[in-house]
Amino acid sequence: MAAPSEGKASRALVPVLAVALSGILLILIPLLATGWISFMIGVPGYGKYTLSNYTQVLFDPFGYRVFLNTLIFALGSTAMALIVAAPLAWSVARTDLPFRNTISFWLGMVLVIPGFLQGMGWALMLSPNIGILNRFLMELFGIEEAPFNIYSLGGMTFAQGLSLVPPAFFMLLPVFVGMDSSLEEAAFLSGAGKLRTFLRVNLPLAAPALVAAAIYVFVLAFALFEVPAVLGFPDRIFVFSTMLYFFVHIQQGTLPEYGLAAAYGSIVMIVSLLMATYYVKLIKQSRRFVTITGKGRRGRMVSLGKWRSPAFSVVAVYFILALVLPMLVLFYYSLLPFFKLPSLDAVSSFTFKNYVNVYTRQGALPLINTGILIAFVPVIVILVGTPISWLVVRSRLRGRFVIDNIAFLPLAVPRIVLSVSLLYLALVSRDFLPLYGTIFLIAIAHIIAFMSFATRTLNAAIIQIHTDLEDAGRVSGATVVRVLKRITAPLLKPALFAAWFWIMLLSFREVTMAVMLSSAESIVFPAQIWILLYARGILIHSICSLRRRCSL
Repeated sequence: MAAPSEGKASRALVPVLAVALSGILLILIPLLATGWISFMIGVPGYGKYTLSNYTQVLFDPFGYRVFLNTLIFALGSTAMALIVAAPLAWSVARTDLPFRNTISFWLGMVLVIPGFLQGMGWALMLSPNIGILNRFLMELFGIEEAPFNIYSLGGMTFAQGLSLVPPAFFMLLPVFVGMDSSLEEAAFLSGAGKLRTFLRVNLPLAAPALVAAAIYVFVLAFALFEVPAVLGFPDRIFVFSTMLYFFVHIQQGTLPEYGLAAAYGSIVMIVSLLMATYYVKLIKQSRRFVTITGKGRRGRMVSLGKWRSPAFSVVAVYFILALVLPMLVLFYYSLLPFFKLPSLDAVSSFTFKNYVNVYTRQGALPLINTGILIAFVPVIVILVGTPISWLVVRSRLRGRFVIDNIAFLPLAVPRIVLSVSLLYLALVSRDFLPLYGTIFLIAIAHIIAFMSFATRTLNAAIIQIHTDLEDAGRVSGATVVRVLKRITAPLLKPALFAAWFWIMLLSFREVTMAVMLSSAESIVFPAQIWILLYARGILIHSICSLRRRCSL
């Protein structure tokens, strides 16, 4: 009698499984295509298969110099992010730091603002030619050369490190919040000070989470495009992401090198997946590490005493550097008809004409396209991600953890690599599937990229819901789809809203895929800003028609 019942249950899963597998297939197609494209050379759809792309990857000195730049950039950005984020997370979780309840909100603001806007702000402050701070120091001390140059590998690393503090902070904060205080109290009773206790007790307890955060931030920094493009192009400093951008955009007298870009991307994708797998293991270890270290009670708040004001001053300096100064400089220049150093004359020429021109010059198309993305991408991601998470957590389907691992893959794949694959596939299939140059291609890229965010959020939320109500619904004769719609989804409303809201923000601020995939008809706000302010920097392609002529 069990067999017919099991068969009926399996048939009931078909609609849910169909939606979930559609999402998994959408993720796999461009990732598998990356490997396929890496063996091709020539015009899309008419090229030939060859190993020459991998030969060039192995023996091209340009690639080695770029990877060295990228390694320095990623390691430096990761180190800076963790040096700031770890003490900040501990201070918010365990001390009486002033305004600690609002710090998480402001870090969320830093996270939401596109990195290239921060890079633009720093360029306007520390450009050797027009930087406000450089010009001020030159006039103040009577020097002829600018003391700072943000268009350097060090400048890129500094600006990127500031923007990577929030993700590291939000990963470390729960660890410090849930940490048992018994060892801290033992250290205090032994005469150890607050700083010594933090270095000798709190940091070792958080070591697995610190390593996991370091891996995550490093993988993220290795593939980021925004800040390296803004601050690297003017002095022709290439990292991995900007090198791929250079390969797939038409250069003077040459065709886009999709195969070479995919070969580089395949290698980095494999390394990223290995690091992401290790990252998942470390996350699991970190949770066990924290929960077995005591009686599970909340740690007491540590009084900073005389260090309370200095600690808050350090936090304020970070927010001034990461948020206030870049945004303030951008706002100042947005009110000017042309570049002027701050002065009474500059203030007298303030105008809102530039804001009016945002619409009159560009029209409503960027607004419409951006609205399409933030309206449809979060909804589709939630509609596909919810069945995936439900199957992984609730069903007994064989291979469900394979589905979960595939849904996690976009987190480990650099978005520049995903964009290269989708761009090539759109070119090859343009005759029967006209997606090339449309907003729908960008939307597909966003859906794939943000799927892992939705499934990570919903997996944890579904685990917290007991199965009794779902079982009662099925016993009453409701189908699996009806149970999901009438019982599970209402119980998941907070998690669904949180996932929808953050995916909407991420879709609004995403720059890399917009720049790679947009056209005149599919332009969105981030790509429009890129075109308006950095078209001159992109013209580097006409200067460096051969990679060997590009200085690093």
